[in-house]
Amino acid sequence: MMKHASATTRTTDASTATYRSATRPPVRFRPTPSITAHAPSNPVTVVARDGRVLELRAILPGDAPALRRAFDRMTPDQIRARFFYRMNELSEELADRLCHVDQTTTAAFVVTDPGNDVPGGEIRGEARMHVDPVTQTAEFALAVDPGFVEQGIGSTLLRRLLDECRRRGLLELWGDVLVDNHAMLDLARHLDPRNTVEHGTEPGLNRVRLAV
Repeated sequence: MMKHASATTRTTDASTATYRSATRPPVRFRPTPSITAHAPSNPVTVVARDGRVLELRAILPGDAPALRRAFDRMTPDQIRARFFYRMNELSEELADRLCHVDQTTTAAFVVTDPGNDVPGGEIRGEARMHVDPVTQTAEFALAVDPGFVEQGIGSTLLRRLLDECRRRGLLELWGDVLVDNHAMLDLARHLDPRNTVEHGTEPGLNRVRLAV
């Protein structure tokens, strides 16, 4: 990711993290014993709009260091859009949790840049969803490397989540998006004309509903 944010501009403010979400885990958490890793999946080649060749695959336990590096390259606005509150780092503990998912309720995928001699590749985009079996819907979260925005990475990841929703027989993929996150809102509107954006359940949020 091309853009680095100064550490002095980021402060962890746990008091603002009142909105709890399966896709936006809090800074502090208790380990969940039932968490298991995704089974490895064959990578799929993804070609960015500028011609860079990337790979799309399920997230793996060994991705934790790369996920932390990806976080360090995010801008403060991206961190706020992804987690809904300010953080100055992605701890080893939280990164490890994000890379170990319970396959019965969660799916997480990454787009990686394999051409840099890093085991597993650098993470250039990450998306995940958490399933609500009662409503047969899933909540999503998405982040893209600032050096890879407008390259089709976000839409590729969202389509992969939608494929997973269809595989599981879910009815809808949804997410709460900050009202000033215009890139995500525009992506949702243009991905499929059936998608909707409506007022969220909390001030400052819009709820995006993606048709499965």
